[in-house]
Amino acid sequence: MKLKLTLLALVFGPVIAYSQVPISNTPLNTCAEILTDDGGGGVYTATDYTMVICPDTPGDVIQLDFSAFALQTNANGSNSDYLAIYDGNSIGATTLGSYTGTQLQGYQVTGTVNNTSGCLTLQFSDNGPANTTSPGFEAAISCTTPCANPTSVSNFVGATILDPADNPHVNVCIGESITFNGSASFAAPGFNLVEYQWNFDDGTIDNTSGPNVTYNFTEPGEHLVTLIVTDNNGCQNLNLEPLSVWVSTVPVFTQLSEN
Repeated sequence: MKLKLTLLALVFGPVIAYSQVPISNTPLNTCAEILTDDGGGGVYTATDYTMVICPDTPGDVIQLDFSAFALQTNANGSNSDYLAIYDGNSIGATTLGSYTGTQLQGYQVTGTVNNTSGCLTLQFSDNGPANTTSPGFEAAISCTTPCANPTSVSNFVGATILDPADNPHVNVCIGESITFNGSASFAAPGFNLVEYQWNFDDGTIDNTSGPNVTYNFTEPGEHLVTLIVTDNNGCQNLNLEPLSVWVSTVPVFTQLSEN
């Protein structure tokens, strides 16, 4: 079930409750709402949207904090559902990435210092068969000073990368350890990295192990491992470059009878 988030902000005494707004094609000017998919707590529909969200505070930029994100995926990536985010007031602005699966779970997307409008444009694309189980997304909208974003760099340690030209990945068995290294990540000049958050695409998020982490996958299938880094100004990387891990199923041995 999707996490239902109600934010309460206490400012000099009064309590402010943020209302929920489902994604639509209608522009939105706000610094205090909860954006959801069009299911609003249920399964989202097979509808495409392009939504521009702008700050109501001049000089600020929009920030989205995703408390929930689970879009329908498919073995054929062209049939997965995606949420693309652009750093401006149209899809002609610089892209901040296109996301599917659980890639934005626990992630923060903020307009950059190059964004003169302060807006973010969201483009939701439903590409595959009708969605029946994926709960969609939920993000708190706020306004903040533009970030000088850090950069996330991650790689495998001691693993053989297969098919590096077209579909780079590593193969592991269930329960087999695999190590990831994010120490090449870096902050913008004048800032330092203070947190490394690893998302293993199976419901596990690790923000305590630091730049190096070893993990055992217990579920078969493809897992897209992503690293989010945060600097001492509270800014996170905009680039998400997933590492693909293919986890095999448990083999079944059938005894052959003798004739």
